[in-house]
Amino acid sequence: MTGPASASATKPVAAGASTSYPGGHWEPGPAQYGAKKTVTTTVTMDDGVELSATITYPTSLSTGERAPGSFPVIVHHNPYADGGESDAYFVEHGYIWANVRPRGNGTSGGAVGLAGARDRKDGVQIIDWAAHDLGGSNGRLGLYGCSYTGLHALTDAASVGPGSPLKAVAGLCSAAAPGYFSHETLIKGGFLTEFAAQAGVFGPFTGGQPGTVKFWEDLQTELFAGGPRAYDGTFWKDREQNFAQGIVDSDVPSLLVTGFRDETEATALQQYASTQNAYIGRSVTKPMESWQSSGTSKHQLVVGDWVHGEGLDNGILLQWYDTWIKNENTGLAQTTSPLHLQDTATGAWINTTRYPMASDYTTYHLRSSGSLTAGQETKAATDSLVWAQPDISGAELTYTSKPVSRGVTVAGPISATVYASSSNTNLQLEATLSDVAPDGTVKEISGYNPVLGSQHKLDAKMTWRDSQGKIIRPWTKQDRDEYLEPGRVYRLDIAMEPRLFSVKPGHSLRLTLDTQTPADVCTQRAWEELPCYHTAPQMQTLPGGIYTVHYGKEFPSQLNVPLLPSSCFRDTRSGVTPTSGGTDQPLDWSTASTCGGRS
Repeated sequence: MTGPASASATKPVAAGASTSYPGGHWEPGPAQYGAKKTVTTTVTMDDGVELSATITYPTSLSTGERAPGSFPVIVHHNPYADGGESDAYFVEHGYIWANVRPRGNGTSGGAVGLAGARDRKDGVQIIDWAAHDLGGSNGRLGLYGCSYTGLHALTDAASVGPGSPLKAVAGLCSAAAPGYFSHETLIKGGFLTEFAAQAGVFGPFTGGQPGTVKFWEDLQTELFAGGPRAYDGTFWKDREQNFAQGIVDSDVPSLLVTGFRDETEATALQQYASTQNAYIGRSVTKPMESWQSSGTSKHQLVVGDWVHGEGLDNGILLQWYDTWIKNENTGLAQTTSPLHLQDTATGAWINTTRYPMASDYTTYHLRSSGSLTAGQETKAATDSLVWAQPDISGAELTYTSKPVSRGVTVAGPISATVYASSSNTNLQLEATLSDVAPDGTVKEISGYNPVLGSQHKLDAKMTWRDSQGKIIRPWTKQDRDEYLEPGRVYRLDIAMEPRLFSVKPGHSLRLTLDTQTPADVCTQRAWEELPCYHTAPQMQTLPGGIYTVHYGKEFPSQLNVPLLPSSCFRDTRSGVTPTSGGTDQPLDWSTASTCGGRS
């Protein structure tokens, strides 16, 4: 039996009227309720551990008392000590907000698990509690989370199984796919990021229990020492399964929101492709194919030109929940183009389906005199690099193409293959792709993408290739160090972060090879989780390295770029909503602008 909240809490929209929200005929309207936080309660797990929870209920606007009847519930499985204790916006529009602290965080019992198997089991039990034992619940649930909490939301959604009361998940500034920790967030291409350098502060940040503080301090120490968790081994693989299959099998519609300057963009795009594949019974480890010209609206992704935590619009999130939890016709369930991307050069938005977006890639070969061309160097040639900051002489190489006669669009993951040798037993290379204007202005497209010589071997199952067999998304195993033979030439495949970027006519593409991330970039762009720190074993094997980059027929060093015609994608409507905080949002989620082929 349901009470008043079973009806729509959104403002009726007159027939034929348009709104500033996706679909054009739904809007959240003004608050229908107030919000009142209750005292903290507890949720008991099957092993007796009690998790603390804070519940926020809708209240009557006239009396301030708790509104009668039952309501759907949004669960926030939230380790953070502050932020998100309750989100009044969703409560004011007809939802109960249940903020539940994971083990070891806040006053919850047990040991911190970092979204491990025990936390995922807890997530299933929290969902069951919120559906059946939480007072005022109508039995229909959603999950919410950004960053660490987004990981909990997505892994919980993957664990519930079919027939669950969970009807929707919003995994924001996060992803639940292989590589989330070991290829992007903590460890990038084998190197440590700012998150790894700051891991020790997460204990106090998530509640300050002694065991939790020690967990994060020990993790940071182990990472820098080059211990087991500095590699993509058992610990990370438990937390980096391809959870897309579980989300699809559980029949939980998932909305992902991230930014092209967020550390999660590659894993979020991978998860999008995996869910679309899983939905039609394809392998979750494969790229989508050119024939996948439409996608299910149950699994959508928004990627703006944003950094970590930006671009979150509560009105659009409410629309997602209303679509799947309240079964409202908001327009979001009708799209067949569920991938919404912002061009980082122009700011325009497109809707498409397939990721990667190009069937085959354009190859540029590294050549003498710092050029990038379609043809290979006829003679064997080399360039030298030293392991040092880029402002040190000899520590950077650049290769630039001729100006493109027509505009092109870089659309998807990018890769570089570099044949190189080292004077010692290890090697560090970082690849940056840039746009160069006729006046010499340089704009980064995808920057500081690393490969570590001792961890360069690829996982064939996870590595993506285009229709011609070219590697377009290398996937390094990163599970151990296998040191190099000094002077021997090795093939090094570098995964470069995916982008949507329009290159104007007359502009050129430039590949830059560095041996370290600039110190000032590490400071200024910490949220991008760049490869800025080294483990103890790396500091024993990298210093003093002199590298030789080889190119020519025997060693075809190259750049592989997904280039599509500039007119390939049709811009879609975008703008600011009343709840976007001034951030430009995609507002037409249904108009397809898909294209394919090569430029």
